Amino acid sequence: MSEAGAVEAKAIESSALADSDIDISPHLSLFRELGAQARVDRQVSVKAVNALKDSGFIRALLPKKWGGLAATPHSFLLLIWPLRNRI
Repeated sequence: MSEAGAVEAKAIESSALADSDIDISPHLSLFRELGAQARVDRQVSVKAVNALKDSGFIRALLPKKWGGLAATPHSFLLLIWPLRNRI
């Protein structure tokens, strides 16, 4: 693992989201499949949004009073950063 990757991993582990049940990895192939059309349509498909919901990803931004994780912008960025080159 590169030094930057190790820093990212350590930051994610120490974030409030590390203990969450968010797992987007099973949906990456779907996002790759839908990505080209989403860029043409300039909108995310319902199928992709449902996958984000199923993964728990959207809960990261919800307030705790509504069942979310109330992630800070920094924690959320740490969550999505490793995905930047995979979709």
